Amino acid sequence: MSLDSNSRGILEKTIDAALKQVPNVVQTTRQAKESILIKDENDYTFGFFHGYVLALFTTTFISTKRRAPNGDEFQEIGRTINRRNPEIREAISKAG
Repeated sequence: MSLDSNSRGILEKTIDAALKQVPNVVQTTRQAKESILIKDENDYTFGFFHGYVLALFTTTFISTKRRAPNGDEFQEIGRTINRRNPEIREAISKAG
């Protein structure tokens, strides 16, 4: 079972809202850089952002569906986030 159209819309809106937080994510990365020995700040921020979106969306999904996403749904979530990788990388670059 994949995501229904409502859930896909919520995921897209979650990504849009999270993109507005990229400057804050970059700032968090910079503050943590030395203490956790980050070698590539942009790659770390990129991974952090993916986790941030996944956590936000999964929380919303569980609240509305009263269950966690299944394997197929998680795969679709990942594909949807990955499809927007160029936009995410650009936002990180501009904020950095």
